[in-house]
Amino acid sequence: MAAGLGLDLAQWHREVNAIQSAGIDCGTRALSAAPVSVPTSGDPALLAGQGPNPFNLAYLREQREALARALTQLGDRDRQIVTLYYYRGLTMQEIANRMKVDASRVSQLHAAAMVRLKAEVDSLLHSPRARLATSGLRSWAAGAGA
Repeated sequence: MAAGLGLDLAQWHREVNAIQSAGIDCGTRALSAAPVSVPTSGDPALLAGQGPNPFNLAYLREQREALARALTQLGDRDRQIVTLYYYRGLTMQEIANRMKVDASRVSQLHAAAMVRLKAEVDSLLHSPRARLATSGLRSWAAGAGA
């Protein structure tokens, strides 16, 4: 849901809490970010609450999706360097051998690719669509969307 609204998980959680505090009721069940039911498993890890936190898992998934989307915006060479280094675990020297350039050049290209990748991620996170989704949710929470 957070990704669909252009929000990160922390922003989404704050917005849901704002909606809840406004007393908005969606049918028979009040809007809540809390789990609908408690697990009834006999698994001690689930009962003790030691399993993975669903919010953290969703947040990590959103991060990976944003990164994957940003990677598609990079040029072929930049995407190749980032993919080989971070996803395949190759060293700068191994990448240099594949690309038939010096390792120092790969390091320079990698640094430039990271700057472009960061800019792409920032662009995705701070796009007008993301701001619109956030302001729309705030307006709805304040009663404008009711």
